[in-house]
Amino acid sequence: MFLRSFLLFSFVCFYTGLDNGVRGLECKRNLNDPDQVFATLTVIPPPRQNRQENFTITKKYGKRYTSIQAAIDDIPVDNDRWIKILLYIGHYKEKIEVTKSCILLQGKIAEKTVIEFGDHREEENHKDTRQSATFTSNADNFVAKHITFVNTHNYNLYGRGTSRHRYRSGNDVTQAVAAVINGDKSAFYYCGFLGVQDTLFDDNGRHYFKNCFIEGAVDFIMGNGQSIYDNCKIRVLGREEDGGGVGYITAQKRSSDEESSGFVFKGGAVEGTGKAWLGRAWGSHARVIFSGTHFDNIIIPQGWWPWNFLNDTQKHFTYTDQNCTGKGNDTSKRQYNTILTEMQIQQFTNLSYIDAEGWISKQAGQPNY
Repeated sequence: MFLRSFLLFSFVCFYTGLDNGVRGLECKRNLNDPDQVFATLTVIPPPRQNRQENFTITKKYGKRYTSIQAAIDDIPVDNDRWIKILLYIGHYKEKIEVTKSCILLQGKIAEKTVIEFGDHREEENHKDTRQSATFTSNADNFVAKHITFVNTHNYNLYGRGTSRHRYRSGNDVTQAVAAVINGDKSAFYYCGFLGVQDTLFDDNGRHYFKNCFIEGAVDFIMGNGQSIYDNCKIRVLGREEDGGGVGYITAQKRSSDEESSGFVFKGGAVEGTGKAWLGRAWGSHARVIFSGTHFDNIIIPQGWWPWNFLNDTQKHFTYTDQNCTGKGNDTSKRQYNTILTEMQIQQFTNLSYIDAEGWISKQAGQPNY
């Protein structure tokens, strides 16, 4: 197994002290390394003949992987030191699951470093939405930089995927996740998430997305994460044959006042080729906040849709878009809008909403802005 003689591993868990009671791992940093990692594993794209097996190429510089999952699998289960997995430019066609902490997954250029797969939810096979994901992260303390995650199943219908053809079966749009993020203390910098329905499953835990690009049409930012989207660009897909289509940007699942979860969009922009609601309520206490975001003229004027909670006599949503700009920023017809004070807005948009103990600054691979 990977570098067993080099690292002494000890698993240390601690309570974060936040009201959501999430546990997290404190990863050790190598202060003598620019990225503060203890080792770097290199992954190169598989050869053009599309060999599917996991294999490695050994050169005088050491072991290089052609499967991202193989590199992850070579890291010890009880890892508590930051390890970087460096991806060469190329397309990696594989489903990936991260179950080990303290991993920095780093590409070269997001547009040219692509992880893709074409799975989708299948009712007849009892495959749920999460199982369709191209990339799944269940580990605490995970960082990704300069990588694009794609689910090509629905994406091909829009002529924007890596395979620009329709499936012979017709391939109706269904749940097809690009990434599931289920670990606490997870950060993404300059990453892309591309799909159509349920693109980014922001499932659980505290997450930070900085300068990311997220594209989809239906519920394409969904889940019950406690997350800040900082200066991210959101693109709503719509096909001309559908008249542009009408979609939903968010489907947030907060279910009680006690839950600290919510999606906070700080700055950034919303654009696209299809009309969209800002969100619909997957949970009875759904919380989504846009602050300082630029909206193109694609937002449904009412803004928010109660979905399964339409007939509830009392709505418990926290839905708001404040201090925003652009042609889609007319809030005169918004429904279920919650007006927050500037102090309340700052409480959500400040990093302390997800980072009271400073975990972001302690992670490896901090970008230079």
